[in-house]
Amino acid sequence: VLFRSSGAGNRALPLGTTTVQSLNIPSTTARTLSGAAGSTLVIESGGIITGGGVTHTISVPNLTAGAGDNYHLNLITWNSNTIRSSIVDNGGNPVSLVKAGGNTTSFLSNNTYTGSTILVEGMFRDIIGARNITALGGGNLNMVGDADSQGTYETDRHFTRALGAGVGEVQFTGGGGFGGGSVGFSAYGAPINVNFGGAGDEI
Repeated sequence: VLFRSSGAGNRALPLGTTTVQSLNIPSTTARTLSGAAGSTLVIESGGIITGGGVTHTISVPNLTAGAGDNYHLNLITWNSNTIRSSIVDNGGNPVSLVKAGGNTTSFLSNNTYTGSTILVEGMFRDIIGARNITALGGGNLNMVGDADSQGTYETDRHFTRALGAGVGEVQFTGGGGFGGGSVGFSAYGAPINVNFGGAGDEI
């Protein structure tokens, strides 16, 4: 599905499940893709690609990934976007989220996907101002980074995860050095504590 600068503008999906190979929004006018209550958008393999120098919004109630890319949902943000959808597993198949592209994805809904979160480029901005819901899935957070663009997790609350490759843990797998990836944390609005557990352990 391709949104252009001219044409129908914003779109709304009908009730039920809509499956597309990829969603590409290069429009220079801010666009919103919404959906009927209870509707689901499945991105089969190509990811969500946003550009155009403006902030686009995805607000279909449920967003998930298909088998074409082994249930990986790729968010490729050449320009910033906002995800109001809840990112969910695809039936019994855990979905993993891959954040690529050098700009910011701001999440506004509770996500329940149980696969990994792979942070390659740009900023993953968690839900701001909410203490009882989170956009970060319950699986492993793999902070990879890229040679051209730092990968950053931003939040306004304290962060606590043990180091490791398991569920609910965080790992740093960027190469570092020349051509390696760099990653980091960003505090939104006020200082936060980042706690990896294991007092005195090497990081």
